[in-house]
Amino acid sequence: MRRRTFATPLTLFVLLLTALCSGCGQEAPEAPAKKEMLSQEELGDYSLGLAVRKMRFLWTLQQDSIDIKLVAPTKGWVGIGFNPETPENMKGASFIIGYVKGGEAQAFDHFGITENKHKDDEKLDGNTDFSNLSGSEQDGRTVLEFTVPLDSGDPKDRPLNLEENIVLLAYGRSDSVVLKHRFRALLRVNLSTGEHSVLIMK
Repeated sequence: MRRRTFATPLTLFVLLLTALCSGCGQEAPEAPAKKEMLSQEELGDYSLGLAVRKMRFLWTLQQDSIDIKLVAPTKGWVGIGFNPETPENMKGASFIIGYVKGGEAQAFDHFGITENKHKDDEKLDGNTDFSNLSGSEQDGRTVLEFTVPLDSGDPKDRPLNLEENIVLLAYGRSDSVVLKHRFRALLRVNLSTGEHSVLIMK
């Protein structure tokens, strides 16, 4: 007569653990884009906005342009760039960089000419393609506001998508826009919804 065998508690535990870990070697799904919206009070007249550390990027989409507001904890320059050829560097990106001096805002339309260098569009046979420039400097904080077309047609500007864009945010210690940034962040941003993820932050 054959004797029946019963699984011991230890055997049952090993079997259960094996079943639970059967998918442990599978690659985890990509994390969804974050959606960290600024409060309505912070947004003011703007539709959408995000904060990366103490720097803020606010915007409102118009029919064929985008109104932008940059806020940073500096008395120096602030800047934004869009859609470089490769996300990790500046080459091919469109930049608007500016500062406030003596109560007057000044800004420049630049284009990324190498991985870590940009130059004024007008010196590259391009055009200055922003408008409605204004700004202020108070309590160690610089605010810059302007409007840029979604697609200027200028070969030294990168068209903006209503959905996914690579956005570079930065600010410096002084008004000299050729000096290295004090802070830099690289983000993937949906301009229609405000969804975003931070790719690099220094």
